Amino acid sequence: MATNGSPATSVPNGAAASSSTTNAGRFRILAVDDSEEILALLEVTLGKEYDVKSATDARSALKAAFEKPKPDLILLDVEMPGQSGYDA
Repeated sequence: MATNGSPATSVPNGAAASSSTTNAGRFRILAVDDSEEILALLEVTLGKEYDVKSATDARSALKAAFEKPKPDLILLDVEMPGQSGYDA
């Protein structure tokens, strides 16, 4: 925790904090899961602090991962039908 009560944000050495952020500095998360319920839960809980985009399969996840602006973090379910998260 930062001293002002907000969570501390770590940026890799040499990376600019605003390079892929959107909406007034909010970080972007790509959530990938075949369960609509899990995606809805992630969007509700994480959407308060982050821009959350969802994908329900590996193919759409790969497409979304390379769109601009690119996500800062990808949360990926590894056990999906068809192409798994490991394959993606």
